[in-house]
Amino acid sequence: MKKSAWYPVAATRDLRAGPAKAQLFGTPLVIWRGEDGYGALADICPHRGAPLSEGCVDKAAIACPYHGWRFGPDGQCVAMPALAETPSRIRAQAFAAAEHDGLVFVQMEASRHDFAPPPPQQDIASATREDSVTIRASLADMAENILDTTHTSVVHAGYLRQATRRQLVQPEVRCGADWIEVVYPESATPSGLVSRLFGTDCYEITDRFRAPGIAEVEYRRNGRIEFASRFYLSPASDNETRIFSRLSIRGTSLLSQLKVSIVRAMLRRVVSEDEEILGLVTDNVERFGRRPGLIAPQDFLRAGIDAILRGEAPERSDHVPQIYV
Repeated sequence: MKKSAWYPVAATRDLRAGPAKAQLFGTPLVIWRGEDGYGALADICPHRGAPLSEGCVDKAAIACPYHGWRFGPDGQCVAMPALAETPSRIRAQAFAAAEHDGLVFVQMEASRHDFAPPPPQQDIASATREDSVTIRASLADMAENILDTTHTSVVHAGYLRQATRRQLVQPEVRCGADWIEVVYPESATPSGLVSRLFGTDCYEITDRFRAPGIAEVEYRRNGRIEFASRFYLSPASDNETRIFSRLSIRGTSLLSQLKVSIVRAMLRRVVSEDEEILGLVTDNVERFGRRPGLIAPQDFLRAGIDAILRGEAPERSDHVPQIYV
């Protein structure tokens, strides 16, 4: 994973009352919204090591809770209450920050590339954003889990799919320089409770991963997206991933809004089940001191996800087998 890539670390709404704590690549951060935009610093004052996230926002700066030193978004100490003139050499470690889609993105290592928003999904209205959650899993494991159909009838039996109603389908795998996706035919439409909310129609389903850490799921009917979800994934550490998600259902009626709320409630259970199994996986990998590298024929996206996270282009498979979903 490139530290020069931009990853979301906080929702802008969480900064209304003051600074917020975050973590990226194992580094604790303080994120705040000031008069001149957003700031991101290492969450440690260079004076005595107090956590800046316990301080307060003072105009454009963040104030340390210990001695009141104030630091701007560039890390420069702009005021020391005990001195009439502030030494110009005092700085905190600063990182570039940018806002998009209600999230604050941070870049840990500078590059020649400014922040570029990810491509938008089709606007289908009735959008809502879930609260973020941090799960004990690597970003690669988390991304694969979100986009993997073969575990859903086991871990989420009844909610997403049912093991007794598996269908044999022929998926199609596509990829580009920094993305990979698998497209399932209408016969792969899930039979669980969540899918029933959308009626008895069948949908073409696309599961996609794009750099640097975005997982997307889209349900299409007659070529038009009816339901979509986007998951922004951030590597809090090697084995912790923070997720910011967005759900969208076509329509602006009260019924559509109700469906969004019901799906959110059901997906909270799905997320808790994924959190449990991924936590067991991570604990076991640490217990054995190694991560199995087996990629089975039905693991359509994992090799591509790993390649993208290494900064490489995914390779298209010459043979995509039929699978039961």
